[in-house]
Amino acid sequence: MAQSFCSHLIGTQCNILNTRCFRLNLKKKCEFQDHYDLIRNFQQNPIKTQLVKQSMLRPFLNNWRNYAILPSSGKKNMTGISLENAIRDSIKMELSSYNVTVYNRGKKIQIWKNAQASKGVNIIADVYMEKENCPSSIVSVKSWLGTTQIRETFAYAYFSKSWFGHKSMRVFMATLHPIRQRLQTLMVACKPYIDGFYSLNGIPYFDDLINELINIYK
Repeated sequence: MAQSFCSHLIGTQCNILNTRCFRLNLKKKCEFQDHYDLIRNFQQNPIKTQLVKQSMLRPFLNNWRNYAILPSSGKKNMTGISLENAIRDSIKMELSSYNVTVYNRGKKIQIWKNAQASKGVNIIADVYMEKENCPSSIVSVKSWLGTTQIRETFAYAYFSKSWFGHKSMRVFMATLHPIRQRLQTLMVACKPYIDGFYSLNGIPYFDDLINELINIYK
């Protein structure tokens, strides 16, 4: 039966998205079920984490519903976009009284420059903020953390702090999923280039990241 691989199915319909399940042919659940459960269960979370989840829930559902109606191999980030936007909006609101500029996505950050090269290496940070006479900060937002995601963020953190001379820059990672214990050794090895890892579903929570940013910019 279809229900054997997803608890949100009624017949062929997803009872959350109110549309036909797009994984019926595979008989395998999609990431939607796990992500939905992580987002909607926020009552026991710290307050700022709760607000991020509440903010992202509707766009998250809309993104997945649109994808379910018209699946495409080129469509991604049904969770990631809403997560990133909610985190950025929360940081912008929390730092609004400290004269911090929190840029919208699209701001290019140069992490390496060669005097002999006509172009340097740029990244588009998920969340980038700066304030005069304070270190700039980047938050790399991921739906979940694995070695690949940490390695990618470590690379541009290393270039930013070493090659391009932004030694005071702060780089953080924020994720939807709980941070797995087996990653602890790798995370320790990435310091001081990645300054902290935070989750919406476990310790250290997103609220701790907000407190860290306030300490930097107050």
